[in-house]
Amino acid sequence: MDITNGFVINGKSRGKLKHWSGLLHEWSSNIERYMKYTNGDIPYWYKERANVSILAGAAWRSGFIALQEFEADKQISVDETTISELYSWKGRCDLYIGSSTNQHDLIEAKYKWLSLKSDDFNKYATNLVNKALADAKASQCGGDISAVGVAFIPVYLHAKYMENIDDIIKNTIAQIKEMELDAYAWCFPNTMRQRILDNNHLNPGIFLFAKSSKYEA
Repeated sequence: MDITNGFVINGKSRGKLKHWSGLLHEWSSNIERYMKYTNGDIPYWYKERANVSILAGAAWRSGFIALQEFEADKQISVDETTISELYSWKGRCDLYIGSSTNQHDLIEAKYKWLSLKSDDFNKYATNLVNKALADAKASQCGGDISAVGVAFIPVYLHAKYMENIDDIIKNTIAQIKEMELDAYAWCFPNTMRQRILDNNHLNPGIFLFAKSSKYEA
């Protein structure tokens, strides 16, 4: 397993995000490219909007078009048993991507730091990506377009674990298989896995988790 970067798309040929392979590859490449051009600045340090911009850049580089932070009509069902009662409002959508092959995704994102040693890593990550998906469904606003929730999970670890950092990352990637995700990716640059910050912690990298849902009338 390459812990520096990689991705998994679940569902094989029938996967909802099978068109994301190039996107996820470019996402990790963009992180490493940014660090190279800025002499080691950490892009995943800069919270949700900055990380959405990294993903948008990956979309353009992999052949998609992309639009960030645009005005969108939103709606949710007041009663989950029916769509006859809807609450609507004006809001903003984090990201739209589309391709010439008629693949279109409305993406809402969430961002949260988690410890690589947390016993509840999967639970916290699952809650976050589910919240993102719920927001994306609201942005669908009844349209026949894919809604995708994305969770950006940068991780930290106390410096005392540095000798075992690679094994800890491998174990975390392995346990992610238990989560119900349509796709996930990771980026752990070599320099960051050995870089102790001022707070005596490591910020070795970031995970991206994604869940997709088609509109259901």
